[in-house]
Amino acid sequence: MIAVAASAWFIVAMRMLFVGVKVPDDVRDALAEQRRRDQWKAYFLVPVLMAILLGVNLLRPDPASEILFLYSLTFAVIPVAFFPVRGRIFKDDAARQQNPGVEIKPDRFAMVWVICALCLVTLIAVVALSLRHPG
Repeated sequence: MIAVAASAWFIVAMRMLFVGVKVPDDVRDALAEQRRRDQWKAYFLVPVLMAILLGVNLLRPDPASEILFLYSLTFAVIPVAFFPVRGRIFKDDAARQQNPGVEIKPDRFAMVWVICALCLVTLIAVVALSLRHPG
C-alpha cells in the first residue's frame, strides 16, 4: 500500500511541480502542448515500468520491507528535490524552446541542488537500513 501511495504522490507532485512558475504566455502554451503529447508517459508508462521493477525486486530473496522502503523513498523524494529549483529548470527549458539552435547550458545551481539532495537522501536511506541490520 505504501508503494502505491508513493507512486501516486510521484505522479501528482510531478504534475503540479511547475504550477505557479511565472513564464511568458507563448512559452507556457508551447510547453503545455508538449506536455499534453507526453502526458500519457507519466500516467501510464512510469507506473507500469515501476510496477514491473518492483515485482521483479520482490521476487528476489532480499526482505520485501527494505525494497518497498527504497522504492517509496525514491518516489517521494524526486519531486521534493526538484521543487526548490523548479523555476530555474523551467526557465532553462523555456529558453531551449524559444532558441532551438542555440546551446543553453543547464543552471549549475539547479544541477548541484538536485544531485546533492538526492545523494543526501540516498545516504540517509543507507544509514537507516544499516542501523536496522547492524553488522
